[in-house]
Amino acid sequence: DGQHDAQHAERLSADQRQCITLAYAHGLSHGELAQHLREPLGTVKTWIRRGLGKLKGWLERSNAT
Repeated sequence: DGQHDAQHAERLSADQRQCITLAYAHGLSHGELAQHLREPLGTVKTWIRRGLGKLKGWLERSNAT
């Protein structure tokens, strides 16, 4: 449910959470995120990929129980 999703999101690093929120809730592209955060594009992509991977794993485990 939404409460568990929020709890999982809180477990992400601040960088991962910020990138995923800006990308998915605010529609920023990876390039726009990199400019906005003044970080290299590869770093932003890594934060998003790792953060989504963590969320996926946590959600799969919580849904399995």
